[in-house]
Amino acid sequence: MRTIALISAVELRRLFRERSNYFFVFIFPLALVVVIGSAVSGFDPTVALVAPDALDANPTVARLVDDLESIDGVDVVRVDTRQDALEDLRREDVAALVVVPDDAADRVDVGEQVTVEYLATPDSGGTGLRSLVEAVLEEQAAVLRAGRLAAEEGVGSVGEGIDVALRLAPESGAPRVDVVEPDGTPWSERAGATSLVAAQQLVLFVFITGLTSAAALIRIRELGVVRRMLAAPIPSRDVLLGSAGGRLLTNLFQGLYILVVTALLLGVDWGDLGASLLVTLLFGIVATGAAMLVGALFDNESQASGASVFLGLVFGAIGGCMVPLEVFPDTLRTVAHVTPHAWAVDAFTEIVLEGGSYGDVATELVVLAVYGAVLFAAASVVLRRAIVR
Repeated sequence: MRTIALISAVELRRLFRERSNYFFVFIFPLALVVVIGSAVSGFDPTVALVAPDALDANPTVARLVDDLESIDGVDVVRVDTRQDALEDLRREDVAALVVVPDDAADRVDVGEQVTVEYLATPDSGGTGLRSLVEAVLEEQAAVLRAGRLAAEEGVGSVGEGIDVALRLAPESGAPRVDVVEPDGTPWSERAGATSLVAAQQLVLFVFITGLTSAAALIRIRELGVVRRMLAAPIPSRDVLLGSAGGRLLTNLFQGLYILVVTALLLGVDWGDLGASLLVTLLFGIVATGAAMLVGALFDNESQASGASVFLGLVFGAIGGCMVPLEVFPDTLRTVAHVTPHAWAVDAFTEIVLEGGSYGDVATELVVLAVYGAVLFAAASVVLRRAIVR
């Protein structure tokens, strides 16, 4: 065991000797979590509101403006002129614009219809905001209709009728959306896009880091390090296990680094920590078996490095590390689960987003264990032959 531990420690130290690893192990994964997480989460859409300040003197128009400005999840900015708002829309600084006409107050006072203009480009995301704006307009339109009806019944002016209508039926305020779990409980705040992206990047980089470390197996064979170890009283089994231990320590270091740093710096909640660590361990074993297999099948270090990056990216893309599996068609989702990545992503999704624990991801854990055992067994046979040769 001491020999295996020494060989494993040497393999881990090799990770820190190469300066290029500092960027790909420490900086690049976090950068992707931040960038992709921000892109997936998106930012609150901005709507330009053209409504002269003078209109605020009319209570009905003022309520309309206030409700538009208080729509949940939407940033509303007041713009002086329609032309300025159009320029902002063309530059995609805003997702949509709403124009309240200058004569809105006069029309409301006499109970006339007021036409509010809404403009958005098809690719700005403003099309989806239209329903929220329409809900606000419909609410105030109902108040105006009630006031007009009251005025017709002899209450007084339209404004006085609106006051009566509001006293009888208080306004409900701006529309809101309540997001709940399937069982009706409030949606957990930890269920953010950044958490899912962090899990995806952990799976992606543990596998890529593991595969790229396969080049070291070829290098020590080329330099004769394996021959010198075998010349000493060290059985090939210890050399094999020591090399596997080094790969596993490297993979686990990468996974734990992403897990810890994203939790501390980005506020990612990894849910049941024990379950997340177990998924990381099992997937690290999978990556170790794959790395050893690549290191045994290739005799050229540059070819192994190129194949490792290619396979890591392809398996990551198919396995849901770059795009959530939920957006895949049914057939492609089935194909994705040929890779261990999809099972690891499923496990993290259940733990991180759904608050699951060991029992909820039992199937995924068993599948990852089987993947690791099969890859490690195949790699052991092939690598033993390569070492002896």
